[in-house]
Amino acid sequence: MSLEYGRRKHLGTPLCFCFGLILRRRSRKRRCDERPSANRIQTYIIMALSILLGACTTAPSRIVHDALPADSPKGYIEIYCSQCIAGWAIYREKDGQETHVAQLSLGRQVADTIRSPSRVKRLRVAHRPGSFDFIIRLLPRTTLDGSPPRFHLDIRQDSITPIRLEFLRETEERFQWDIVVGESLPMTPTNAMQTALATALEDADWGARWYAAQSLERAEEELSKPTLDRLQTLSSAETYNSCLGKATVIECFLIQDQARRVIKLKNP
Repeated sequence: MSLEYGRRKHLGTPLCFCFGLILRRRSRKRRCDERPSANRIQTYIIMALSILLGACTTAPSRIVHDALPADSPKGYIEIYCSQCIAGWAIYREKDGQETHVAQLSLGRQVADTIRSPSRVKRLRVAHRPGSFDFIIRLLPRTTLDGSPPRFHLDIRQDSITPIRLEFLRETEERFQWDIVVGESLPMTPTNAMQTALATALEDADWGARWYAAQSLERAEEELSKPTLDRLQTLSSAETYNSCLGKATVIECFLIQDQARRVIKLKNP
């Protein structure tokens, strides 16, 4: 489906930009004929590395919407995008009537996100188990109303279904968008589920690999050697380079980082 907005194919480098501002702002305090000392340059380098490493080791945050009673059975839907140009709302549909469930707004003008898409956004929604029809609409609806995708979900208790929003720019004013509905995965997998999750680590959908690794991080039992071997492969530079041909840079990094975190936690 096409709409009158677009996205840039590659993300900018906000951390490098911010660090550049630090350097420029500090440099204005020095006299024009003053050169930075070797110690000061070393300090700048350490600062930059600290910022970058801190960002790389921090998992992207998510917004959680849970309006259900604490003791009620629930499953989860998680809607996410890696390069986001619009917020979204999810509605439950029944007999032609739409009921608002939850939403996430980017808090930016769409014209701005065309030039610089927002980085990873995730909205996790708790929902009662059962079989339901849903609609996702982009926000703001007054600007981005169109033909929203409809999909059916069988929500299972204590499981999560990932839904990826994909944006593809056509021109400076138009883009296409669609959704990819992933397989339902257990929130806390048992040992019997390990084989299925290990298989998902090699799924053709790279988003499925990311969520399978997240599920394995929550596993209470020890991970088997075949599962650890697949995680090791997923964390490798070779797999990362292969991922770059099929997913965004940030998605590939998140997948690799998640695999390494699980290995560190489960096989220290």
